[in-house]
Order: sequence, then C-alpha cells, then structure tokens
Amino acid sequence: MLIEREPRYCLPSFEVFEDKKFFPWPAGLNEGSPCDLLLINAPFRPEERDRDYIPNSPLGLGYILTVASAAGKNCGLIDGEGLGLTPEKVAQAANDIQPEYVGINLFSPIVKTTLELVAELRPRSSIILGGPHASICSEEVLARESAVPIVVVRGEGEVTVKEILEGRPVDKIEGISYRKGEKIIHNPGREFIKDLDSLPFVNRDFFEVDPYKRDGYVVSSVSTSRGCFYQCTFCAGPVLSGRMVRFRSMSNVIREIKELVESQYAVNYIRFTDDCFLLGKNRAKEFLNELEKEDLMGRFRWDALIRADTILGFSDEILKNLKKSGVEFLSMGIETSDPKRLEAIQKGITLEETERAVERCANYDIPVKGFFILGFPGETEEDMWWTVNFALNLRKQGMAMATFNELRPYPGTAIWFELLEEGWKPQELANYQYVSLSLPEDEKSVNQYLRERGKHFTGLRRSISAVPPQKLREILREAILAFGPSGIPFYEGRCS
Repeated sequence: MLIEREPRYCLPSFEVFEDKKFFPWPAGLNEGSPCDLLLINAPFRPEERDRDYIPNSPLGLGYILTVASAAGKNCGLIDGEGLGLTPEKVAQAANDIQPEYVGINLFSPIVKTTLELVAELRPRSSIILGGPHASICSEEVLARESAVPIVVVRGEGEVTVKEILEGRPVDKIEGISYRKGEKIIHNPGREFIKDLDSLPFVNRDFFEVDPYKRDGYVVSSVSTSRGCFYQCTFCAGPVLSGRMVRFRSMSNVIREIKELVESQYAVNYIRFTDDCFLLGKNRAKEFLNELEKEDLMGRFRWDALIRADTILGFSDEILKNLKKSGVEFLSMGIETSDPKRLEAIQKGITLEETERAVERCANYDIPVKGFFILGFPGETEEDMWWTVNFALNLRKQGMAMATFNELRPYPGTAIWFELLEEGWKPQELANYQYVSLSLPEDEKSVNQYLRERGKHFTGLRRSISAVPPQKLREILREAILAFGPSGIPFYEGRCS
C-alpha cells in the first residue's frame, strides 16, 4: 500500500553543555576519594551512534544517586544510552574507576547485550541489577554464573540501595534477591515510597545529558508522580511503580521546575515523564495555580503523556490555560483502531473518546501526538492498515504527530501471561533482535530519520501476530514514514 509522504526529513543533533562533558569520568563523581557507587544507564544498541536522536533522562537512577550522595556516599553515573556509547566503552570506563558497587538497569529487549556488559564489570564488592526486567525475572538473572556477587533490587531503589551501601546485612534488606551458595534468596518486598515529597530533587550534576541543548531549547525532565492504576495488559510500568498512583505535591513539583528555569542552564523546556500526567480535574487546576503563583506561566515549553479521558474531563477554561502555560504537545496512547482489541487490552478508552479528545485539543491549538502499536496477538495485516488509516484520519481532525511501535510482551504483564497460557515459552518471548527500518535505496535524510525512530528498536524473532515479522516491519516502516518529521517533537518543517 502506497502512502503519500513528506519528501525530506531532518534531525537536529542535541548538544551537551561544555561544563557537563565528563566521560570517561562518571558524571557527579568526586575526584580524590574512592567511588562507593557507580550507576550505568545501559546502552540500547551495540554500536556507537551520532547524536541525532532524542535522549531520555534516567531519572530513576538520578534519584538513587541523589539519595546515596546525601547519605555521604561518593557516587557517579555513566549514561551509556544518553551518550550513545558502546557496551565495551562503558565497561572499560567503569572498570577504570574501580567502584565498590556498580549498578545497571535491565530492560527486556536488550537484556542479552546488557548481561554481556555485566559479565565484564569488576567492582570491588558487588554488582547491583535493577529495573523492570530484573524486578520480574530476578530468579532467571541470578541463575546465571557470575564472577562477581550480584544483588537484584526489586521495585524502587532509593532506600534499598542506600541500605546496601551502608552495609546492612543482606538478609535484613527488603526488596532484594541474591544467591547464597547454590540457593537463590528472595527477601520480602519493600513498600513503595508513599510520600514522594520526602525525596530530594534530582541532582542534575549526575547527568551529562540533562539539561541538554537542542534546536533552540534547553531541555530537562521532571517526574510528578509514580504508579498507574489503569489495567492496560501490555504495559510494564506498574511492575516497577505499582498500581497505586502516588503524587508529589504540585508546590513541590513547581519548586523543582523553578530551580531548573532559574538555574545557570536556563531550562526552557520540560518533559514530564509520568505515565499519566494531570490525572483528575484538581491536579490540572493545582498545576496552573502554582504556575501563576510562581510567575512561571508561559516561561517554558512542556510536553507530557496524558489519557484521552483525562482531556475530556477538563473544562474549556483549563484547556485554554494549559495552552497559555506553554504546552508544546500532549501525547496520548491510542494503540489501535480495533474496538474489540481496545477492550481486550483493557485500555478503558473508546475510539470515539479519542476522536473527541483530539478535536478538543485542536480547538485550543494544542498539538496531540498519538502512540500506536502494531503486532497484537492475532492481529492481521488488514487490522494493522486500519490502525494506520485511523491515525491518518486523526491527523485530518487535528492530531499533529504520531509514532508507531511493535508490540513487546514484557515479562510480568497480563499479555505475557496470556501468551504463556497459549503455549509460548518464556525464551521465545525474550528472543529479541535488533531491527533496522532503513533501506539501501532510501535517501540519506530518510535513513537518518528511520535510524532515529529505530534507536531503541528491537523486535521478536517470531511474530505473535498473524503477520510474519518482515511484513509487520514493512507496515511499521510505511506507517512511520507517513507522518514524516512531524513524528518528532520540536522539529516539524525545519529541514534545510
């Protein structure tokens, strides 16, 4: 199927501030004293990359480092993903530091390459593994042979890692798993942090790539809540953060934003990283009121992930003031055009609600970015094209941007367990490969754009849909190209 597409694509590279260029020295680590904790943001690809992609701040690691540093520990971060480093460069830099503990996050699509990196690490004491894959698959992770003792942190890591660094006996630390001889021990789980205001603001000295410069903006990331009480069967978010939503007070959030805006870096763009931003009418009102109170209305641009039903719950006055506040765009998880599949994945939103939400945002000149998924179990080629065409129709109704991704059945999700019941083996659902959407005959700018869209792109070797993997990715490629550079925030129409 041929799709009309925009002819050229561009991707401005991001820039790191000169005073934040540390690598191979870890960001935030003090010289002259031994390193107590070195954390690594695992690189998502095995090869080094140019900076023609959009980096995501590893806020979770930043919180752990900030809490540990406040307890008197000398800590640092190597942002392998943000800096586009190879696993080999990351391992060499980490081993040169000789930290007491080294920690790294595990994500299912890249667990194989990350564990290969882990095998090269040689801290003085132990390796700490965390993140969604380690939290769910701790038994599998610890079953591997390791030359260095490994501790798995399940769930949130701030308090747990602090107790590890303080030398608390391992059998007394909640929320960890470890090996004792030939036996794997799983300590009782740790309760989620209820009062998020009790956490300090993330110390940005631990980040080389936050804040960063890109296309006239100085960009930073902020989280205002943790957890999600919705039941989407494909989402792994609640695995790490729980089903109960915990909010920072809005005054606490706005104080952090004000610090960033008034910092030496003069941040003028905030990316909110919440699973569901501004849940409920009161939260939006508090956000706007605090911006007014602190004289921040319109002083920075921002974007966030938000649900269609949340938008429908906003009054006209709230939408008008969100536009006034500086919103650049709102992202919505639309997923599919099939009403029955929306019910099956327990999205809790209808197509009609999505259309109304897009139209309401368009009425107030608020761009919407739609997220779509291809490759659901049993999905046919025709089903996928219906979803692509639904996205194109939403563009006519006011949706400005769209991204398309291949379904990944993450461990611990409902869809993972459904596939296991259907006869799939865990190793089949973890058998990922790196996928390139570029083709040799594409012009250079198109291939550059597809590399950006595929920077995290790994796919299962065997399709769980009714469409073979190669054909699924052909459709995915066409869908991505249908939206051109408008699928990338900030940059529409700025090609030279």
